[in-house]
Amino acid sequence: MVEEKTYRVAILRDGDDIGIGIERYNCKEIEFIGSYYLQVSEYSRRKTFEFIIDQVTSQLNEDEIATIRVSDPTLRTKRSWYRHFTNLNVLVYPARRFRDTNSLAADALNRKDTIIETLK
Repeated sequence: MVEEKTYRVAILRDGDDIGIGIERYNCKEIEFIGSYYLQVSEYSRRKTFEFIIDQVTSQLNEDEIATIRVSDPTLRTKRSWYRHFTNLNVLVYPARRFRDTNSLAADALNRKDTIIETLK
């Protein structure tokens, strides 16, 4: 049986800075949080999304798949960036549904640093 992991992702951009909030959850219980700080000079929109994909896929075993719920409306027209991943299902949602991941992204922007924590 294939196991599925579910992620929520928020991306905030502020001038030259990018904050990313990632949560992995199972049955409404948070298992992992990541608050990532990146710089625009090193990460285009595409490279930012590739960074997110790398973070998610690094947590998957060979037989696992992931659903990524992301709040970046840019991705609606950029399916070519991710449709070749057979183990990923990317869904774009409005930012208002991502309060906690938006907070993680904002914290990364304020700290200008990355923090990750596995809770389960």
